Amino acid sequence: MTSLTVNPDYKLIGNNIKQMRTKSQVSQQSLAKAINISQTHMSNLENGKTGVSLAIAIRIAQHLRCSLDALIFGEDKKNLCVRGQTVKRPHG
Repeated sequence: MTSLTVNPDYKLIGNNIKQMRTKSQVSQQSLAKAINISQTHMSNLENGKTGVSLAIAIRIAQHLRCSLDALIFGEDKKNLCVRGQTVKRPHG
């Protein structure tokens, strides 16, 4: 069985976080405070300069009342980053 290597696209994830945050009308500063990180770190996450940990992604999703799937893949969930390339997400 071959393994599938998935390389997270942190810029895409950061953009998804920003979109979900602005859709929820939450400021970057208030989200950072709510999930107990600095505003600088929040900015770096949204800009893709820093990879988001699972623990922080969970806290963001809980605070914004969205799924981890939406944060990672976006609301449309049509694309997936596999082996460094964006591909159509499989149906199902």
